[in-house]
Amino acid sequence: MPGFVAGRSTLERLISPTGILLTERQDDYDTADGPAILVHNPGFYGRVLRGKNLGFAESYMDGWCDLKQIDEIYHRAYAAELHRKLRLPLGQSFDILLAHLLNRQTPARAKRDTNAHYDLSNEMFSLFLSDVPLYTCGYWDRDGLTLEEANRAAFDLTCRKLELEPGMELIDVGCGWGALLEHAARNYGVTGLGVNISEPQLEACRARCQGLPVDFLLEDCRLLDRRRFAERFDAVSAIAMINHIGPKNYPQFFATMHAVLKDGGLFLVQGIANREKMYANDPFLDKYIFPGGVCPSMAQLLKPAEQYFTLEDFHNFTSYYPNTLRAWNANFQRNWERIRALNFDERFRRMWEIFLLSAAGTCRAREVIIFQAVFSKGRRDRVYAAPR
Repeated sequence: MPGFVAGRSTLERLISPTGILLTERQDDYDTADGPAILVHNPGFYGRVLRGKNLGFAESYMDGWCDLKQIDEIYHRAYAAELHRKLRLPLGQSFDILLAHLLNRQTPARAKRDTNAHYDLSNEMFSLFLSDVPLYTCGYWDRDGLTLEEANRAAFDLTCRKLELEPGMELIDVGCGWGALLEHAARNYGVTGLGVNISEPQLEACRARCQGLPVDFLLEDCRLLDRRRFAERFDAVSAIAMINHIGPKNYPQFFATMHAVLKDGGLFLVQGIANREKMYANDPFLDKYIFPGGVCPSMAQLLKPAEQYFTLEDFHNFTSYYPNTLRAWNANFQRNWERIRALNFDERFRRMWEIFLLSAAGTCRAREVIIFQAVFSKGRRDRVYAAPR
């Protein structure tokens, strides 16, 4: 018991300046107007102090606590830099060291890790991503948009940034469920190739794009045959997949994209970047959500890119992402009974909820940024007028 008391005292002292309520009383939690943590298990305090965000998220997943306004909890915690005030656990320090030394995103490991997430269930993803599936930030450029409208706006913005025209050929690496290629083929008259390492996703891609001039290839985009596809494509898109490549593989990735893109062509990358140089993911995300994923700093990303491309435009999407994440969570909770029927349990529901809403909070605190970067190959002979 003394250990629990000491742990509670330490945690209370850390979070007190944030205005987050930490309580063991149900009445206090129920009447709280702002973000609040209701502790059910006294082991919660030590678990959080020892494990930082991993311990906090697992405590919620296991029912050791309840959370009110999860995104606001994370917003305030990161804005107060609480993650820097807790000692990094030895095991997590060792994982970071290994990530510096080893390539954690080799093709074999990338396929295993990526498929652990994307192969969960196409139906589950469809129940929260909407009928216009975009598994990254939508473009909420005006008030009153639905998630579907924001996703279509993001696809259209991508096509305009790539200056797509009828007769062009687009390659979309890490093509998700095929919605960008469908939009580009229907609205811009292009042909396309989608590249992915998830077989269930490719099945959904083929169904979505049936009858359109779009093909799909099961392949790690880094391993594309550079001779077969040499300078074949007018444009390249990489939406929400750069975080699965890993910093040690960026040179190979950019070299391959350079090889398959025509001279003068455009290459758009959308992803998540960190404020600091990173080689490993947040331990919670690495263990439960995106194993092997990394949110690099922009410096880590741009340094290898500039060997092959010229940066034409950088667009910060971060302010839009909380809208997307909250919409996903609302869809997920509304459709939970249908998701549960797909053999997902309550622990998964809590895991997914804290995954989505913690991301909203970290974006609001600008701990990470969501970006679109447009690169050109060769010596472009005209000004690039970036659409918005």
